[in-house]
Amino acid sequence: MIHYYNPIREMNEIRNQLSFPKRIGFLFGAGSSMALGLPGIWSLTELAISKLTEEQRQQVNLIEDELISEGNRKPTIEHILNKIRLIRQITKELDSKSYVEIKGSDAKRLDLEVCNNIYHVLNEKENSVVGSEDSKLQSIERFFAWLNSRSRDYGKEIFTLNYDMIFERCLENLQLPYFDGFVGAYEPFFLSRKC
Repeated sequence: MIHYYNPIREMNEIRNQLSFPKRIGFLFGAGSSMALGLPGIWSLTELAISKLTEEQRQQVNLIEDELISEGNRKPTIEHILNKIRLIRQITKELDSKSYVEIKGSDAKRLDLEVCNNIYHVLNEKENSVVGSEDSKLQSIERFFAWLNSRSRDYGKEIFTLNYDMIFERCLENLQLPYFDGFVGAYEPFFLSRKC
């Protein structure tokens, strides 16, 4: 038996599900941010490593070789940072101790430099999204405005699998309070009315 996909029927089903007072949540994957032009984990890995000095890239190559020998086919920036931090612990950040030919003090510098590169890459990409003339954020802001307009007796739950702050920026642009599991926010604001 052949089943055909009917997009109108599916959209009607979603509309019906969202029309009734049920507890619902939304999950956004990394594709949400990548659709806006932010790098995925693979391109973030390449961009962060490309900004390192030649000596530091050689150290990253040693770490990647170590990770591959341990069974990681293509290590990401997360794997690399985890290994760098293990080297820092093993060597106690000392110049006199090393692991895979990387001194403890070099591992500390490499950790800081990789983190700085990640910050700069993501900050630059996020600012290009936020500052773009066509404002790619409008669709996300419309979604949050719609979600906020739904009256519910409980909090509205949105989950993301991303490292970026795009959703937080959109919520703050609309001055909608949110809790992200952390203390602080990108640009905190005071909301004088009752939520």
